Parts: sequence; structure tokens; C-alpha cells
Amino acid sequence: MACMLNFKFITILKQCHRHFGLFTRKTPIIMLIFGALAIGFFELLGVSVVFPLTVLATQPHILETARSLSYLREFFNITSVNAMLIVLIIMIGISFIAKGIFNLIFWYYEMKILQKWRVTIAQNIFQRVMNADYEYHTQKDSGYIQYDVGHATYIIVNGFFHPFINLISNIIIVFILGLLVLYINWLVCVVVMVVGAVLVGLSGYLLKGPQAINRINHEMNEAKKLKFLNMALGAFKDSKLHQKQKEFTDQFYILNKDGIKADQKLAYYHQIPTVTNELLAIIAILSAVVMALQHNNNFQAVFAQLGVFIIAGFRVLPILNRLVYGISNINGSSKVIEDFFARYEHLLTYQIEAEPQKTDKLVFQKQLQVVNLSYQYPKANQPTIHHLHFTIPKGQVVGITGASGGGKSTLALVLQGFISNFKGDFLVDSVAINRDNLHQYRPLVGMVEQKFVILPLSLAENVAFGCIDNEIDTARVEQALKKAQLWEFCQSLPNKIWTQVGDNGILLSGGQQQRLAMARALYRPIDILVLDEASSALDNATEQELFQTIHNMGGDLTIIMIAHRLSTLKNCDIIYFMENGQISDTGTFQQLYDKNDMFRHYCTSSDLGIVNQ
Repeated sequence: MACMLNFKFITILKQCHRHFGLFTRKTPIIMLIFGALAIGFFELLGVSVVFPLTVLATQPHILETARSLSYLREFFNITSVNAMLIVLIIMIGISFIAKGIFNLIFWYYEMKILQKWRVTIAQNIFQRVMNADYEYHTQKDSGYIQYDVGHATYIIVNGFFHPFINLISNIIIVFILGLLVLYINWLVCVVVMVVGAVLVGLSGYLLKGPQAINRINHEMNEAKKLKFLNMALGAFKDSKLHQKQKEFTDQFYILNKDGIKADQKLAYYHQIPTVTNELLAIIAILSAVVMALQHNNNFQAVFAQLGVFIIAGFRVLPILNRLVYGISNINGSSKVIEDFFARYEHLLTYQIEAEPQKTDKLVFQKQLQVVNLSYQYPKANQPTIHHLHFTIPKGQVVGITGASGGGKSTLALVLQGFISNFKGDFLVDSVAINRDNLHQYRPLVGMVEQKFVILPLSLAENVAFGCIDNEIDTARVEQALKKAQLWEFCQSLPNKIWTQVGDNGILLSGGQQQRLAMARALYRPIDILVLDEASSALDNATEQELFQTIHNMGGDLTIIMIAHRLSTLKNCDIIYFMENGQISDTGTFQQLYDKNDMFRHYCTSSDLGIVNQ
């Protein structure tokens, strides 16, 4: 039977221990092995009592001569065959009841261990994904991440570890019952073992390939289906506008049909061992009868042995089915788990940021400095930004503009604390920002981007991002909503700030969503506010009111505004004009309009009223 097992399972066990520390505590492993041995003992006890029962039923005279029965006869003061038969039957019943109770306790403990392992694996993956640096998230496939955290962990635990534990337990039971049959009739035992090994090995060999292929197809289809659902649901407005609902539903039908087809094949292959094992049991029992009759003319003795063989076969048959099913699960899951670990090893190549602490926060009192800073995205041919050099005094309002693809958003990512693997220096009051202290820099920063995430929660929960109900400071929520010009709207709602906004803010207008994102940035006590096209969805009047409010904050709040809409930059203290990843010009709005032809062209193109003073 071992020849059926894919020996890559040893590598998988090592990887699970190395990455997730599943076997660090030895107690659960010892308890699982002990439980398997105990179940085997109960099986042996129940089946072994059958032998004297059948012998006594066919040869009553042995009550007085059989040594194995003498202890029971003396202990219970038994004088009749019927009384002894009743005692033996009761012993069989008690042993099977005890085994059933122990099985329930053992299975409950086993499920708790497996559940803990699954939680550990999923938590480890999710924690690494959340703490991975920005470069990983520029290349991630969200469909596979969801699959790995959810379904792949299920496959590792329920498709690999659970069958593996049961495999060990069932092998122990078969081995113990085999010893009993070997003791009663060694020749029959050898023949049965040979026939069984051939049939089980043959079925395992023939099914190994198809089961593995269909398992891989099933899991790949599940990942594709997750990715497709995310794409289709995220683009439902586009699908309606372009009238592509049918195309999406047809693609889902194909994915769903392929997945169900793989499931059906897996289910079919899992049923085949049941038929082969039943055939094994019949051949084994018939072989036992023929061989016993050839070597023993005492039909009564043969009948007694036959009773044990039948009971043992009755107990072993479902165990053999579970063995083959478990081995096929392990083999079928191995390739899926290998692919999972390949993705996980790729995740491990990215640096993990330090865990943030509530007390960790840099002190920002003087200035931000960018010194000869360059950054190139992974797999890019050239740097997106290079040799940037500027200083932003605390409390200044700074604008950054330029042509699309000039590196503005990448610079914003550096200033927001998402990119640390850059060349050069980014300093906060002479403290160099790097991967080790990003978690101390980020509490200083609030951000509003053109693309943002609205949680399917209430307005208050969106503003106080990540806070549970009893942690939300409603006074700060109110203050942030007022600054974002959204407070009056909230007061017109039935549930005020506790009104649900729908999936991705679908119940809000584009401008309301953007102002909600602004309120989220202003909820925390920040020192730096980075706005990347933060007013793109606002009308002119609302934009002017909002930015007048932002400018009025002034003082200690440093504001960095990245924009194509130059109207948002008119009141900036200084503007940096970027081209081809570099700062090509610097000045106030009026200074750039006077001296920079490209900037003046942007102003003219946007019909921005400029009074040349």
C-alpha cells in the first residue's frame, strides 16, 4: 500500500513545519498516535472475543477444557454454556460501545487540532500578504490570494492532513487485526495479505494519475472562478453599458461546467476502490474457507475460524476503503499543495514590514527632505522617478503636477510611505525613512487618491477606518465630515452617520465618495496630507469649498497635492513640475505660468482663468 503513496508528502510535511510551525508542540502528535493505537486495541478486543464465542457455539464441550475460558468461568462462576455465551456476547458489545465512545472523543480532539492548523496556516498567509511591501502588491493576483487563504488551506488540512492522520490510524488497525488472523491461521493470513496488496495496489496505481489530474483541474478552476467573479462583479456597470451580460454569464457557465465535470470525475474515481475492496473481501473469505478445509478436516474448528475471518473482514473492508480514499486524496492534493507552496515561496521573497505598535510614531517638527531619490518598479526597464531633490518645510502647501506618466503618483507613494526600496534618501527631520521604520512614519500621513475603497459599512465606520463600533470617536467623525463638506448630507439621512453606504459606496455619488475618503484621511491626528487627484469627482463649487477648508487648516499640517486639474494648485506655496520622472521646474503658480511654456499650455488647455500680474 505504501507503493501507492506519493512520497512527496514527506516534503509537504517538512514545508508545513518549516513555514507554519505546525509540529512545534509534540503533545498533539503524541495524542494522535496514542488515539490511533487505542482504537486499534478496541478493534482487537472486539474481534478477538468472536473466536472463543464461535468455538464454544460449535464445540460446547470445550467450556471445561479451554484455558482461555477458564478465567471467565472462575471469575463469573459460570457453569453452563449458555451463560458463557451471554458473557462473551456482552463483552463484544461493551468493547464496541467503548470503541464508539472513544472514537467520538478522539475525532473531536482530532478536529480541534486540524481546525487549529487551518487557522494557523490561513492567518500566516494573510498576515504575510498584509505585511508584504508594496512591490508584492503591484504584482499580486487577488484571485489566487483569496483562493490560498480560503480554499487552499482547506485542501492542505482536509485534503492532506486529515487523510494522512486517518491513514496512519487505519494502518495501525489493519496491522493489529492482521496479527490476530495471523495467530489463528498464518497461511490464510498470508494469502489474504498478498491478494489484498495486489488488488489495492493495482486500483491505487490505475487511479493515481486520473485522480491527481482531476484534482489539479478542479483547484485551478476554483481559482479561475474566484478571479472571474471578482472581475465580473467589479465591472457590472460596464457589462450593462456594453451589453455584455450574456458574454459574462456564458464564460461563467463554461468555468462552472468544467469545475463540476472535474468534481464528478473525482467522485466517480473515489467509488472504484469500494468495488475492488468488496471483491477483495469476497476472495479473501472464500480463500480462507477453501484453505482451512484443506488443512483441517474438523468442520467445527473451521467454522470457528471462519467466524473470526468474517468479522475481521467486516471491520477491515470499510477501513480499506478509507485507506484507498485517503491515499488518493493525499496524492491528488500533493500537486495542488506544491503549487500553493510555489506561490507562498514567491511571497516569502518579498520583505515583511515590522508590525506597527500603537506607541510608534516619528516626530515631525521641521521638514521633509528628498535627496537624490530614484525608484524603479520590479521588471521595469528604467526608473520611474530618478534623482529627485527637494525640501518641504512643515506646514507648507505643495503642489506637484506634470504630464501623465511623469512619475507623480510614484512620488506620492514614496511620500505616503508605501515604497521604501528606493535609492537615495527620504528624510523626516533628518531621520531616514526605510522599511524598518515605515510603521512609525505612516501614522503621520493621511491620503486621498483618485481611486479609493469604500467599505460596505456605515459612514462612521468608513471614516474611522478599521475601528470597531466601541472604538469609534463620534466627535472626531463629526469633525472630519465637516472638514470634508459632508456633514450636512449625513444629517439628512435616516440613520445619520450610521447609514450604510452599500457595496463599494454604491449608494453615494462620486463626489460624496471622494469627500468620504477625505473625511477618512482627516479622522486621524495627522501631520502630512497627500492628495493624489483627490478632487477629480467634485464639481467646481464643492472643490473650491473643500480646498479652502484644507488651506485654512494650514499651520502644522503639511499638504502635498498631486493634480492635473491646475485649479487645485492656485493657492499652493510652491509647485513642482515633473517630466520624465524628474522635477524640471519649480515655483509658485504665477511664476510657473510666466516662465514655463508647458505649464502655461496646460493652463490654457484647461481654460483656467489666469490674470498675469
